[in-house]
Amino acid sequence: MFRYHIGMWRRHAISLALCLTWASYSKAQQTPTTAPPDVPPPAMRLRLLGTDGSYHNVTTDGAGNMRVGAGSGDPCSTETHAYASISQTSATTAAVVAGTSGKKTYICSIFLFTGVANNVGIVEGTGTNCSTVSGGVVGGTTAANGLNLAANQGWQGGIGSNAIAATATGGDNVCLVTSSAGPLAGHIVTVQQ
Repeated sequence: MFRYHIGMWRRHAISLALCLTWASYSKAQQTPTTAPPDVPPPAMRLRLLGTDGSYHNVTTDGAGNMRVGAGSGDPCSTETHAYASISQTSATTAAVVAGTSGKKTYICSIFLFTGVANNVGIVEGTGTNCSTVSGGVVGGTTAANGLNLAANQGWQGGIGSNAIAATATGGDNVCLVTSSAGPLAGHIVTVQQ
């Protein structure tokens, strides 16, 4: 459920339920035809207040379709999300998101929880399970230079609406490098653009 307000109409509370009605204005009269008479006819701007407390701009694309996003052009606010679960039980490097040729992978949200003390590097690379690591996405290129998690500890990054990290090279996989043979579970939300 979103609550919203329109640009300069800050003193009017309007709620969005199932439909959205735009007030129409008569340019000849320069007065609103469906809005209260004390409201001037400015250019309208619609922003939605999300349940996370952040505002999201509503824009239209060239075809007139409405798009909801943060308005920054951030891929996580405009592209379709892909979801993947994370489950590792050995000290290894494993791909969690396969790269797409020519497209960067943006991490919108990630959650990790480890049952044992574990250093976790979030890296990018090519080959099966990033056999060639080309860079660190979060931290360095090794587990030792990544997130240092104590036993029974979790780590959360991002809420899904904006990118928190991205691969530097289009087509690279996103992989996790772990230091311990213990359970590492989690979830990752990404987009590719």
